[in-house]
Amino acid sequence: MAVLLRQAVRLFLGFLLACGGAAFGQDKLPRVDEKIDPARSYWREHVHYAYPHRFARVEDTQGRSWNIAYLDLFRGDAQAAGQAPVLVLIHGRMMNSGYWGELLDLPLAAGFRVISIDWSNSGKSLPENMAMPLTRTLDDVRRMIFNLVVRHLGIRKACYLGHSLGGQVAAGYALAYPDHVARLVLYAPGGLESFPGAMPRLTGMLANRDLLFNLAYGAGRFPDMGRTEAQVEASFYDNPRSFGRPYLKRGDKLGAYMVATRARALRGHPAERERLLKAYAWDSLAALMECRRDDPQALPNRIAGLKVPTFLALGLEESAFPIRGTGNEDLVRDVVAPLWQRAKSLGSPVRIKLYEKAGHFLHTDLPGVFSHDVLSFLQTGIVPPPHYTGEAGKARP
Repeated sequence: MAVLLRQAVRLFLGFLLACGGAAFGQDKLPRVDEKIDPARSYWREHVHYAYPHRFARVEDTQGRSWNIAYLDLFRGDAQAAGQAPVLVLIHGRMMNSGYWGELLDLPLAAGFRVISIDWSNSGKSLPENMAMPLTRTLDDVRRMIFNLVVRHLGIRKACYLGHSLGGQVAAGYALAYPDHVARLVLYAPGGLESFPGAMPRLTGMLANRDLLFNLAYGAGRFPDMGRTEAQVEASFYDNPRSFGRPYLKRGDKLGAYMVATRARALRGHPAERERLLKAYAWDSLAALMECRRDDPQALPNRIAGLKVPTFLALGLEESAFPIRGTGNEDLVRDVVAPLWQRAKSLGSPVRIKLYEKAGHFLHTDLPGVFSHDVLSFLQTGIVPPPHYTGEAGKARP
């Protein structure tokens, strides 16, 4: 009876928090200092998460040891934490554990133990690994996550949520370690599209070869985060494409934090700034090398075969996808519909939900709605309707 009562209280709290929308967690906002001292570590000294972080030494696929920053949060005593369901959050490209908002707060209030990982070249992990290879692969990242969650923390099975490039990391993780994934949320994930031509293969030649990458980087042909604060801000607030919406809307406090972490880093410690700029470029390439169209083992060809219950969430006003260079022109027709058809034919437990009036950052565009949907899926394994059912451009109950 006591267990049932606790579960009912957690569900009720989750419902109240979801109804509270963006107001929840306003006393727990991350921040970035206005005044930046370039002689001090930017990520250690000037970026402040809403919750305390820890560090752990973990190895990648080649046995190299990395010092990884992470949050490990639970509202209760240590004994209860060991019995609680676990959610692992994997952030997007060059983001960090401060940007989750209600996607972290809501499951935490509902009784989940929540772990968020700054993976290797990002956030508070970045200054800890300056001497490590910049050009590690996403499989190296997945191995580090496995060694942190399963081996270091002793969590045999957990739910995983990955956003953007973090979604690509999470999808590959669930394929590599299915026995350790209870439920999977792929939120505006990379890895759904494949690239023709020789570029993915050529990119793979740079993996774990920092010298070659640095030579190529010097030519200035790789994706660029922005070299001025104005350019960084424009990349978030202005939409350079003819469709979709800007990544973030002005005036949103959590969005302002995301922009500030990148923009003010340009005023930070020179070595950390250079590492951030190069890591932004490299992680774009690391994603590309897994998505070769002529490779049957490429990640986009395997996602439809996921065996774990999976919630794939996309905004219909997405501006990041379709990705330039893939040949795709329409998100639903060219990306979602083929994936849905493959998953259906394979009997895969992948369920897709498309959100109107939302883009790449669902958790700032629709904070209450999306975070509540995620929590409901984590608790029940059922993706809240309406689901995508194969009709071009439509989601229906």
